[in-house]
Amino acid sequence: MPAGFMHRHLHDDRGTILLVVLTVFLTIAVLSSSFIWFMHQQQTRAGLRYRSAMALALAEAGVHRALSILETVAPDGRSSGRHWRASAHTETMRVGLFEGQFTLSLAADVDGAIVVTSVGQVGGVRRRLRARVYLASPALLAAVYGASIVRLED
Repeated sequence: MPAGFMHRHLHDDRGTILLVVLTVFLTIAVLSSSFIWFMHQQQTRAGLRYRSAMALALAEAGVHRALSILETVAPDGRSSGRHWRASAHTETMRVGLFEGQFTLSLAADVDGAIVVTSVGQVGGVRRRLRARVYLASPALLAAVYGASIVRLED
């Protein structure tokens, strides 16, 4: 084969080689951008799940706080917790790296139960937890957990 033929043949394929190289670069760019988008979506979902778990933990903390108040004294410190019925009592707490809050509402139900609704909120995510609480009578609590000594005599 003459040398001029090879040179002319390579010269004619330069446009095709450029097109192949640009197609490979375009494919790499598309794959890279889709990978970056996918990783961003995963990070967003993981953050949402984390904040949702923290909001649920705050809602649970709110239910425990309500039970503590019902067994002791109301947050104002003047009245008994047994009769405390809040429509929107809010407290702020730190949960992990975030600061969040829970909001309590207590309402009496027809069967004597107290319905405790606690809403935990962290970073724009809200989780609600509802519990039905039945309080024992003070006389029963004193009999079961009383500090007095009972002596039985013959």
